Amino acid sequence: MVMAQRTETSPRSPTLLSGVVPPLSDAYRQRLETAPDLRSDLRPAEIIVLTQGEKTVAAPAGQGGTGSTQLAAEFARAAWHSRTFDLIAWVSATGREAIVSGFAHAADTVGAALPDDDATTAATRFARWLARTERPWVLVLDNLTAVADLDDLWPAGPAGAVIVTTQLTELALRETAVGRRQGVRIVPVGGFSRREAVFYLASLLTADQQLEAIDLAEDLDGLPLGLAQATAVMSLTGLGCREYRALLAERRKSMPAVPGVSAAVLATTSLAADCADRQQPKGMAWPALALAALLDPHGIPAAVLTTPAACDYITGQPGTTQDANQNLARATLTALAAADLISIDPESLVRTVRMHPSV
Repeated sequence: MVMAQRTETSPRSPTLLSGVVPPLSDAYRQRLETAPDLRSDLRPAEIIVLTQGEKTVAAPAGQGGTGSTQLAAEFARAAWHSRTFDLIAWVSATGREAIVSGFAHAADTVGAALPDDDATTAATRFARWLARTERPWVLVLDNLTAVADLDDLWPAGPAGAVIVTTQLTELALRETAVGRRQGVRIVPVGGFSRREAVFYLASLLTADQQLEAIDLAEDLDGLPLGLAQATAVMSLTGLGCREYRALLAERRKSMPAVPGVSAAVLATTSLAADCADRQQPKGMAWPALALAALLDPHGIPAAVLTTPAACDYITGQPGTTQDANQNLARATLTALAAADLISIDPESLVRTVRMHPSV
């Protein structure tokens, strides 16, 4: 979902979209029990912060993987189709530089920036525009990593609302300035409930594969990231929940300690990578995964991963014709996407590749 401007015949201003809204996963399912209904819950002049829920074995503090970005993306897409707002802005909040860049881009979109403005000046003008405009707007700040990165740029205004996604815990947020701001509502988002997890597995697996589905959901504490990778592997291999649980238990024993990432996610990611590595073309998934992990997880143009140097690394076949290597690299990316290790945006002209930070 890329930036676009749509003209309409009605007197109302056209809806503007700034930034790139991530695609919804093929496995995305609405959550009626464990997530807020943003379409009905979000109120004007409010900031909703979707933070990580209660710390669990499968979801240690700061890991994420609970699906808050997908919830925000589903809301933004619904708002775009319903034309509820005059402006929908999606900004990556992974650092001060990313926020300034996203705000400057939005300033250009709404006509708030001047031609000679640098990025910081344009970003400041956008924050002022949000505070003063009467046009309805919604801003998503995705994956906020530090509250201080929004110093002097906290968005607010009577005509708009803000959705923030973050891996910061509720406790950590309560101790910061944002936790004390008026109009801020912190909403923890944890794993699926037992019923949601079983429904999720049942919607993606055959009846024969579902034996011990409840047990698998409990093994992973209902964590959406882990369940997505597990169902992807079972769909590709035909394994059932019972067989997958045995592999998971064995793989967890050999996982190294990685700060901020659970053994469960390390194990599901490892099993998914092994599965992708066995798909055609065999033996190329791990190098492609390692290369993608070195780049920005929130958006890599596919062309970056199919340059001559990247193709030589992924295929391990330097000197092979470029067309042949590119075809192998593209097939490898497709295999990684099928194993739910990356996503490839089908709506993006540059086929943007994304990877969860924990992966």
